[in-house]
Amino acid sequence: YARGVHRLFDQKTARAEVVLCVVNTTVANTITVTWRLSGSVKVGPGFDIKPYVVYTDLKVDPSNGLVIFQEDRFSLPGWDLLLSAFFPFLRPMLAPAAAPVEELRKEMCPV
Repeated sequence: YARGVHRLFDQKTARAEVVLCVVNTTVANTITVTWRLSGSVKVGPGFDIKPYVVYTDLKVDPSNGLVIFQEDRFSLPGWDLLLSAFFPFLRPMLAPAAAPVEELRKEMCPV
C-alpha cells in the first residue's frame, strides 16, 4: 500500500497534513484521523489534485488496542476530484477545495 501511494503521488508536491486525531465518541472502539491531502499525482503527464479532506476511521480491538480495520471517507466525491484534475476549467462549477490546514484546525479544534 505504502509503495503504491509513494509511486502515485509526486513526492515533491504531495502533502498529507494531519488536522485532528481523536477517540471517536459516536463509534465505539474507533480512532478518527482527519487530514488534508493536496499536490500532484503521477498519472500520464501528471495532474494537480485540488485539496480535499480524508477522515480515516481506525477500529481497534478493545482487548489489546491494536487496529483491526481501517475505513476512509472523503470530503469530495471521486468524480469531482477527477473532473477538477482532468478539466481544471470546470473547478469553479465543482465543490470548493479544502481550506488550508490551519483554517481546518481552527474549525475542528477550537480552543
